[in-house]
Amino acid sequence: MLCWFSFGQKNDTIRYSALFIDCCSNDIGNFYQKTDWYVIDEKGERYNPKNDTVSLPVNGNYSIISFAYQSEPIKLNLTSDIHVDTFKTSCLNSYLPELFYSKNSTFVSCSNFTDSIYTEYHTNGNLRWKGNFSNGMVVNCLENYYFTGELKSKLLIDENSVLYYEFYSTGQLKTEINTKKKYRKYYYPNGEVSMKMTNFGKLKFFTYFENGNIKVKQSNRKEIIYSEQGTVSQELSRKSLFINDRMKSADSSISYTNTWIKYDSIGNKVKELEFISKNHYSIVTGTIYKIRKNEYKYIEYYKNGEKAIAIYLDFYTDEKGEYIMSYYLSEYENGKFKTFKELPVDEYELLIQEYEK
Repeated sequence: MLCWFSFGQKNDTIRYSALFIDCCSNDIGNFYQKTDWYVIDEKGERYNPKNDTVSLPVNGNYSIISFAYQSEPIKLNLTSDIHVDTFKTSCLNSYLPELFYSKNSTFVSCSNFTDSIYTEYHTNGNLRWKGNFSNGMVVNCLENYYFTGELKSKLLIDENSVLYYEFYSTGQLKTEINTKKKYRKYYYPNGEVSMKMTNFGKLKFFTYFENGNIKVKQSNRKEIIYSEQGTVSQELSRKSLFINDRMKSADSSISYTNTWIKYDSIGNKVKELEFISKNHYSIVTGTIYKIRKNEYKYIEYYKNGEKAIAIYLDFYTDEKGEYIMSYYLSEYENGKFKTFKELPVDEYELLIQEYEK
């Protein structure tokens, strides 16, 4: 229930408090629920609570954000010097959240498996949950609503598939999941696709800029990163080594051979790195920047789109099991081979610094 208190004494600041009540015990929420919220004004300025209260400069329109309660802001119109809102956490929860989009989705209400027709309401009286259950499992349809009454999500289940739709409070589609056709789509508030995943067994992953241009293409074997203008900025391709090749190598645990290429803003190649690895490196997750030097095979640097130098790395282990590195340099002029020589370690480091600027 929303409630407010007003006092006759005028203060320099407005005091706003939010109380989160546990649906099952009716107790004041736990520490996480009590502290995981804040208020923003119409310009986006943030006000954090101190001792469960936020101090605001003036009356007016604000929004409270609590990820423990719902993912989108709840609008507030504060007209009194002291204002207290009460929110109740949901009684209904997924028993195994990782199976939410499965036909085996199971829900509990206050630790009890949900049965028959189920309805739950927000503290302002608006519908929160509506669905039908049998021993905790959704029968046909489950709907969830925002605090302000708009449809937040709909889960549809039949014998062959699970369909899940999530919406912004504006009604714009936010998430779309279809297990039969094996795809997931996520949308920006303006309706443009932000991310798409297809064929869960053989992952194909796409993300997009808000202007609709492709940002990332990713599959099990290749990643391509684009600039917002549509040019390719990075590529990473990988091949799994056959078992015979792995057994022939110095380290039989090596699983992949990889090629990583970087481009400048107009699409000219500036760097190419080939390396071997035990692990699955990725540009998207940032693990590509953790490549170890002893995994390098060669590095090529380009100027104005033409090859300038190539550095080849060779290593072996000594009697103590320590890696010994050797470096070799090929130089090019106008893209054509010019010289080849062994490269001392200090010169290698200086060259890398020069070309990585």
